[in-house]
Amino acid sequence: LVKSMLPSDAQSPKAIKMDPNSMPIISFSVAGNDMVRLKKITDDTIKPRLDRIDGVASVVVNGGKEREIKVKLDPAKTESYGLSISQVIQSLAGDNISGTAGTGERGSREMSIRVLGEYTSLESINNVRISIPGTGNTVALGDIAVIEDSFKKDMSYTFVNGEPSLGIDIMKASDGNTVQIAKKVHQEVAQLNKILPAGVQIDTVLDTAKFIQDSIDNITRHGLLGAAFAFI
Repeated sequence: LVKSMLPSDAQSPKAIKMDPNSMPIISFSVAGNDMVRLKKITDDTIKPRLDRIDGVASVVVNGGKEREIKVKLDPAKTESYGLSISQVIQSLAGDNISGTAGTGERGSREMSIRVLGEYTSLESINNVRISIPGTGNTVALGDIAVIEDSFKKDMSYTFVNGEPSLGIDIMKASDGNTVQIAKKVHQEVAQLNKILPAGVQIDTVLDTAKFIQDSIDNITRHGLLGAAFAFI
C-alpha cells in the first residue's frame, strides 16, 4: 500500500522492529560558549545528578571536547634503555588505578577503604618510573617521551539552532513509568539551571512523556465527553 504512493524510482520500504526501551525518553541540549568547559560541567555536575534519579537507567552525553593525554615515545631513547612499548604501557596502566582496598571500622560503622591512584596532572605522568629490564634501575617517563594534554578527535557533533552544544539522552529502566520519570528529570533540570554558571543552559529538545501525557488527556477527555452524551 505504501509503495504504491512512492515515486517509481524509490526503493521498497522496510519495516524495522525497535525496542522502545532502547530509545531516550527525553533529550536535552546544553549550550555555552566554551565547549571544553561545557563538557566538564556536563560530565562532573549535570550527568551525575541525572544518573541518580530513580527510574533512570542511564544518561548518555553526546558531543563535546573529551580530554586525552598523549604519550609520544622517543624510539631512540626507548631502545637505548632496552624498553618496549608494551612495558611502558604496563607501567602506566599499573600506576593509574583506583579501587577498593577492603573495609575498616569506625565505632559501630563499617567503612569501605578506597585507594586513589589515578594521575592528577601532567607532572605526575612525567614522573612515572619505568623499570629498566635487568638493571634494577628506573627511568622517568618524561625522559623517554613527550607528554601532551590534548583532546580526542571529534566523532560526533551536536547543534541546536545552528550553535554547537552538547546533547544529553535520558534512558529509562525497562519497568519504569515514562511520565513519572520525566517529571522527576525535569524537576532536577530546573534545579540545575539555577546553579549552573552564567551562560550555561539546559533546554529540552525532545520529550516523549509529553506525547504520552497528551494522549492520556485526549482519551480521558473523549471518555468523559462520551459518558456525558450517554447520560443525556
